[in-house]
Amino acid sequence: MMLKKYIIIFLLLLISTVFTACSGSEEEQLNDEGYNLYLEGLYDEAISHFTQSLIDYPEYGAFFSNRGMAHYEKGDIASALEDLNQAIFLEPNMPEAYLNRGTVYLSSGVYDQAQKDFYKAIQLKDDFKDSNGLYYTYLNLGTLLNEINQPKEALVVLEKAFELKKDDEQLYNALGLIYRSIGDYELALSYFDGAIELKQDYAYAYGNRGSVYYLMEEYRIALSDVNTALSMDPYIPQMYDLKAKILIETGEVEEAIRVLGVGITRWSNYADLYITRGNIYFSEKSYGEALMNYGLGIEYGSIEGYKGQGVTYQIIGQYADAILQLEAYLQNYPTDISTRIALGRVYRETMEYESSLVQYDKVLSLSANHIEAMYQKALTYIDMQAFIEAEKMLNQVLSISPDHKAAKEALNNIEVY
Repeated sequence: MMLKKYIIIFLLLLISTVFTACSGSEEEQLNDEGYNLYLEGLYDEAISHFTQSLIDYPEYGAFFSNRGMAHYEKGDIASALEDLNQAIFLEPNMPEAYLNRGTVYLSSGVYDQAQKDFYKAIQLKDDFKDSNGLYYTYLNLGTLLNEINQPKEALVVLEKAFELKKDDEQLYNALGLIYRSIGDYELALSYFDGAIELKQDYAYAYGNRGSVYYLMEEYRIALSDVNTALSMDPYIPQMYDLKAKILIETGEVEEAIRVLGVGITRWSNYADLYITRGNIYFSEKSYGEALMNYGLGIEYGSIEGYKGQGVTYQIIGQYADAILQLEAYLQNYPTDISTRIALGRVYRETMEYESSLVQYDKVLSLSANHIEAMYQKALTYIDMQAFIEAEKMLNQVLSISPDHKAAKEALNNIEVY
């Protein structure tokens, strides 16, 4: 579970506001006006303002950078990146533009490009107009490293951020996320508590703290934190997803569906909401609804949707579609064991036995004593009437798990042949 929207920080170019050496030119005044619209959440008005300003000053990179972030706030990633690319083209030594573009890539899951942009911003650190620019770069880079499962490296980077600024609730929030990812829930809670102490209406910290309680199966406390976050900011899509997952665990499935619907109404392109709703429908055997929601998740950028559709197609016997979707998922997550086992079972159902065995062998190369992979491999051998190989595999299963009833039954059936 990733609460991406409120991990990241945006830095717009406040040239005339924070750069005292500025002469107060018309470009800078226009930039301030657009930035103030952005701060008020008037993103359409900010976009119109920067667009109008570009008519007179078409090569002023800050307009493109700031308009790009206004586009991002509206969920228009393509327009945001187009503007940020143009800002960098016009002013290739503008670290703020690299920071902002990296931030967009980070929130979109394009981690390799985000990492390049953050390191480029650090390389240009002496050119930041705002002294907070380098701090935000370290903060977002630390977040990225945590997202790609490099928590130790992330902590090193965040220490650099801490050297620059020690009283920022967002830094405490980022540290909490890292400790959550490595399973140190108590330390994660302490950092989220610290963030809340620094800013009592910090919805993001409440939400992330709630996610830790969710992982600890403290669902009542988790729901309280999530409700607090939503009361402070009802436009955080991740909170609707988390709240729905908590409600599922407490058996309130209909309410979970309602909450997801509210979230989708407010943030229609947030993929995780569709994936969670698809999971609910799958568990209720409403496979048509599940497929539709997984499809919408795919449309809005979720790789998980491929896995959801693949498993659903497997259940309803549409094996060709199942293979396509499961293979698409594995192209992105080749070490996902449960998906490889599911794909192996589909190949077995279609009597593509060699392809089935390949999937189980890949699982066993990742986890040598994986019981389910060995058992499924044995069943494939049985279907192939390769009884000697099946018997060896079943005995291997029973040597590791002596009480495996299905393996015992399969072995007894082989002895009948």
